[in-house]
Amino acid sequence: MKYLPAPLCAAAAIVALAAEPPFAQLSNLTATAILGWYAWHTATKAIPQLVENFRRELATERTQHHTDRDAFLHEMTEQRVQRHNDTTAIVLAVNELASTIKYSSNSAAVNSI
Repeated sequence: MKYLPAPLCAAAAIVALAAEPPFAQLSNLTATAILGWYAWHTATKAIPQLVENFRRELATERTQHHTDRDAFLHEMTEQRVQRHNDTTAIVLAVNELASTIKYSSNSAAVNSI
């Protein structure tokens, strides 16, 4: 029952094409009705459904993107902390080496006197 106007319009268009002038005006009316129905269907059914589907898919993509971004930022934070710890260990080792060399050279100077 929902799509009954479409076959009726098609039948009317065939009759109008095969008929003489009184039905020729019906051809124009039928074409206008078909275009009107198509415009109504597109504006009220098709486009809102497309927009809803797009928004749903976009929300899913956004959620996935946020999850990936948060995981990436967490990984970068862990790497930054590890680099900081490594740098601190290197600085301490260099300072210890410098103090060892300084102590060694001071003892060598005292022993040579």
